[in-house]
Amino acid sequence: MDSPKASQLIEVPTSVWDRPFYRGVRATFSLFCRSYLRLKVDGLENLPAEGGTIVAVNHQSHLDVPLMGLALPREARFPGKAELFTSSFFLRTFLLNLGGFPIVRGEGDRKAISLSESILQRGDVLVLFPEGTRTRTG
Repeated sequence: MDSPKASQLIEVPTSVWDRPFYRGVRATFSLFCRSYLRLKVDGLENLPAEGGTIVAVNHQSHLDVPLMGLALPREARFPGKAELFTSSFFLRTFLLNLGGFPIVRGEGDRKAISLSESILQRGDVLVLFPEGTRTRTG
């Protein structure tokens, strides 16, 4: 399957916040973070309690997405490179069930833009990594 078709497979993402799978993964990762990473979150007072919000983050590690999902007290959605959604059925299912959705990089992906707009209109948080890939320099 070609990457550009990945975002065409996805409809408007429904809420994952109350799904048992999401809660289980979040609880397991939370336990790991609190035990080994000593996760500390600053600046949550700047996050509106409700309404569509964009959070822009530097992308320095493979842990950035799950750490942001854990740190934010609201449902957050994350676009990911389309290749992640076409490489494996299991990875695609895992990412979709955690609130991810594909975006084709390097071109105007209208479907991903429409999905992002729907997320914001529904009042959820959209987490973006403006650099588009992990940075080596921080």
